[in-house]
Amino acid sequence: MSESPLVLTSSPRRALRASLFLITIECVLLAYTSKSWLVPGGLLLWGTSRWWTVRRGWCMSVPVFWNALFLAVLFVVKFAFFPAKFPSDAEFVNTELAHEIGCWLVSLQILFLHEASSLQRIRPVVAALGCVVVLCAGDLQLHSVSRSTMLGLVISFVGGLAWFAHAGR
Repeated sequence: MSESPLVLTSSPRRALRASLFLITIECVLLAYTSKSWLVPGGLLLWGTSRWWTVRRGWCMSVPVFWNALFLAVLFVVKFAFFPAKFPSDAEFVNTELAHEIGCWLVSLQILFLHEASSLQRIRPVVAALGCVVVLCAGDLQLHSVSRSTMLGLVISFVGGLAWFAHAGR
């Protein structure tokens, strides 16, 4: 019985589903506020790839720190040359910068999900980073329908946090 540890461990399915739900809500928040699905949509696709990558043994071999550093540099370059554009009524403190930070934090969450150790337990830092992403996505002024939509998404996120907390215990 010399099976690899990836085969012997069982996936924390409920915590994974809750994590992917949180990441989905975060990507929708980022896309809704920026009116662009390019980066948040790509992050969402990358996040959902967790269903088959780690289970098949396709885990990251580079530590999360170096991958996070690489992605940080990538998002800084993207922000320098291709910042997100927001409608004129969405002006606020640092909307474009907050959007890039939010996207980077979602990519960091996805890195944590793609670790081999996520087959045994999803780190609680995934949910904690999600809270910061919601703050980054909400760094703008909203009016009427936009405010109601954002409120609904944030309530969904809080429900997802409760689901994650319950699934992770």
